[in-house]
Amino acid sequence: MEKIKKHIFTTYKKKVYRYISFDTFFKTIETESLIFTRTDHFNDPLDNSRVLLGYNSKLFNNYYNFKDYSDTEWNEYIKQSRIPVLDSFYACCFSKVYLEKESYLMWSHYGQSHTQVCFELDFSKHNYYGGPKEINYLNDLTELRKNITTDEKHIGLKLISYKSDIWSYEKEVRLIIDLNEPGQFQYKTIDNDKRLLVPFNPKLITKVIFGLKSSEKNENRLAKLFDSIGHTKLIFEKMLINPVSLKLESIVYLELDI
Repeated sequence: MEKIKKHIFTTYKKKVYRYISFDTFFKTIETESLIFTRTDHFNDPLDNSRVLLGYNSKLFNNYYNFKDYSDTEWNEYIKQSRIPVLDSFYACCFSKVYLEKESYLMWSHYGQSHTQVCFELDFSKHNYYGGPKEINYLNDLTELRKNITTDEKHIGLKLISYKSDIWSYEKEVRLIIDLNEPGQFQYKTIDNDKRLLVPFNPKLITKVIFGLKSSEKNENRLAKLFDSIGHTKLIFEKMLINPVSLKLESIVYLELDI
């Protein structure tokens, strides 16, 4: 049996990496904003999912006056319902790695077959939106369901802090916004409330790493965008495969046409 950690909101105070398409990166700089996605629209169907609450959950009964449904009725219910405790959370996802062996998969998946780009933020130097929270990975997510009934105050945060260990290669951390939390959040909703545009200073970016198959045209356009906002303290790197070790490496990229 796996132990659910007591302190689930561990803030990560180191460098993190966001894998992103060039088109989205261009918009990030031009609009000075990051995109946060509502967590029930992530690619993992169990990520912050209402299914984790369980149809026989006492917690679910208390919150939503739930009754004993058959499996068929329950499946239909979860397709049609929107549970408020899950709908208020938005996240912007990062990885702890871009060079380690796990990053090979990250470049393949989120870097679109190594054709796109990622950027670095150093959270040891700033505290943008409180800093990212580490994801905990479980071999058996039913353990999360068993533990969640004792922590009603932080249901959503607990759900968003755990994933199946099949995703552990991502080494994920998340910037999290809960719209139900008191405080002033500046944002603009897009895509029928599925995403938020949140103000972000691109000068916080400390490094840009181009995928090994990224196009020179996109690389130069990105470099010119950073030059146009006066961000000169920025490192550009390019991924490559070491022909001897056959491992992913990066080199400092000096010959950009800006």
